[in-house]
Amino acid sequence: MVFVSVTLVSVRIGPGAGIVARLSRSRREGDDSVEDMPDSLSVPSGTQRGARWFTNGVVLWLEKGTFDVLREVQELDIEIFFKHQLDPVSSWQVSFTHKDPTDEKAFNVHIVDALRNETVVMRIIVIDSEVAGYITKYDIEEEPQIGFVLGREFWGKGIATESLREFLSIFTKRLVYARTAFDNEASMRVLQKLGFKRTSKENCFSNARGIEIVEVLWTLE
Repeated sequence: MVFVSVTLVSVRIGPGAGIVARLSRSRREGDDSVEDMPDSLSVPSGTQRGARWFTNGVVLWLEKGTFDVLREVQELDIEIFFKHQLDPVSSWQVSFTHKDPTDEKAFNVHIVDALRNETVVMRIIVIDSEVAGYITKYDIEEEPQIGFVLGREFWGKGIATESLREFLSIFTKRLVYARTAFDNEASMRVLQKLGFKRTSKENCFSNARGIEIVEVLWTLE
């Protein structure tokens, strides 16, 4: 019987009751060859770090990785969103925020109204059972826009890229647009990796910075 150690970069709910996992790397015990391992595989629903399972004649165990699950918004998520947007570093990077980020009542009303809007699609990013952030599709003048926000503790791990990739496989309408501050390098890299092209820019007032800055418009065809 063969044992394989697995590192996951993305896990999502797949057809049926199982989960589909993308592999960043894998290895046979005592063998560095990975040529015979697939790019993705089925994982039993509810699999946790350190667990072992049997698939395709191979015993696998989850050595390390992140569980990246996109699910519907739940009421308790809104409080976590509010805490994320209170982070001054995150707020500066996002730039185009609420006038008063400390006004929790106004924030809650905004999220609830968005969820009631039939044109809005919002999914929660869950990492190892923690709410890491969210991705949303909303319309501006009937043109679909994509936005995504992660708590700062989840930055720099490829989570935004893999989560947005998954979201774009759910929301398949094209053209679709995104907007970033001119100096939000992290978000711009995510969009570029997924095929968005920089198409225009305009000056907009940033509540987070208290000044007018350049906002960049991105398009995915």
